[in-house]
Amino acid sequence: MLYDFIQQHRSWLLDHARKLREARGQVALDPKMEQGFSLFLDQLVDSLKIEQERGMYSSSAISGPASGVPSQSAIGSTASVQGAQMYDLGISLDDMVHSYGDLCHSIVGLAEAHDLRMEVAEYRLLNHCLDSAIANAVSEYSFRHDSAATIASERDEHRRLTALSEQFRKHLGTATTAIAALKARELTLGGITGTILERSLLNLDAILNELPSEAAAARPSPALLDLFSLATFLEQIAATMGPCAVALSQHLTLAPVDHSLALAGSPDMLQAAVICLLQACLDQSHPGDEITLQGYRRGKYIMIDILCPSHWLGTDDEAAALLVARRLLADNSGQLQVRDHAGEPLTFSLRLPRHHLPT
Repeated sequence: MLYDFIQQHRSWLLDHARKLREARGQVALDPKMEQGFSLFLDQLVDSLKIEQERGMYSSSAISGPASGVPSQSAIGSTASVQGAQMYDLGISLDDMVHSYGDLCHSIVGLAEAHDLRMEVAEYRLLNHCLDSAIANAVSEYSFRHDSAATIASERDEHRRLTALSEQFRKHLGTATTAIAALKARELTLGGITGTILERSLLNLDAILNELPSEAAAARPSPALLDLFSLATFLEQIAATMGPCAVALSQHLTLAPVDHSLALAGSPDMLQAAVICLLQACLDQSHPGDEITLQGYRRGKYIMIDILCPSHWLGTDDEAAALLVARRLLADNSGQLQVRDHAGEPLTFSLRLPRHHLPT
């Protein structure tokens, strides 16, 4: 079995992948990075074991859904942290992607050297886990890069506005002095003092022509005025809807949530949208079913997923729940996607702008 092979040669695989990175000229990684690759190998082994015991596509909680759509998974969460750490260390995006590929090449190369025949299902899962890790790491890396670029741009704009303000005060002071001189000496506007006044007013007009667009760009986004914790938000919903699930002999499970993540907008409207969809899931599920509520980051978005074991029936009540939820989300810069595929749970996926709580 491939998972036994990986476990037996775990240390060699990690060491060989490190040597491949060094051969490309990549500097030695932080110990946390090495731990991240080690954890990826452990998660790959767990995925292989689960699918060996339960069948194909049964390891989605660890490896992510086979369809590749955004979803919370163990490999995805680890890779997101890895992507953020690599960005902070100054490692290039290309090197980060190759670092994951090094592990895959090490496994395949060693397997060939030992004449280990890899089953098609094992090779498929190996590539799927690698794709899932790379996609999540790249998504987080790109988010950090874009956020840094935005902050730098805003800093430059602030400096430019500050320079404009200084010029404005300078020309306003000159104009004020010229007017005072005209009044005190009873001078006409046709002289040198009048020319100075005219030039100052023209300069003020030029500065004011630049300000409207700058003021609009500098206006704080309403989304930044009222942030609230994603974890607390989902915990409150779970506490509210949990007893309803128990009353129907069902289970509502809240997956772990990153406490640094935050939402913006109306908590009441967003809560109503999530509860509306949860209620629809409870109505169509059966005793013993487990409904899962997830909240996680995906690039510049926060995803809130509701996973329901029962599939869509297309009733009027379900259509009404979708309509209400979409309207509530639209008012808070959010979107709703419904995924209903054979072999996977019915998933309501809410996408909202990503924010972080101040530290």
